[in-house]
Amino acid sequence: MLQLLNISFDFIYLPLLVLVALAWLIPMALSLLRVKRVPSVIVEIVLGYFVGHYVLAHSTIGGIYILNFLALTGFIFLMFLSGLEIDMEQLLGSFPRKKLSAGIFIKNPLLVALTYFCISLVLSIAASWALSFWIAVPNVWYFSLIYGNHLGWHNLTSVKE
Repeated sequence: MLQLLNISFDFIYLPLLVLVALAWLIPMALSLLRVKRVPSVIVEIVLGYFVGHYVLAHSTIGGIYILNFLALTGFIFLMFLSGLEIDMEQLLGSFPRKKLSAGIFIKNPLLVALTYFCISLVLSIAASWALSFWIAVPNVWYFSLIYGNHLGWHNLTSVKE
């Protein structure tokens, strides 16, 4: 076994083969089934989660490290692509040009969303910090981001227009 920089090159390629096969088969299956409403990335993430936890759970430690690296890299790439979808001209154009009043503030969805985000972030940091006294929370800031995201998503999806 060759060892370089504490990395083992003795690797079983079956988990990587399963991952590549899923990434190749899912878009093909969705196009054959003519499913256009669900993005293939979402189906790949869901199936990748289940395959990773139930099929590849008994893989070698090196395989798990590489699959975790690929999962994190894919998530970062997905966040990068979603950031490219933001139209900055429309975002900057939604800021009010006149003197800010309560009526203008409530009619501007960007200002309401930013206020809601800041309030939910402060509340989630306080809740995570308070929870860390009872339960061992390894990273309070990360836990508060997850908790705040869950609070914000749940409340925003329950709003009817």
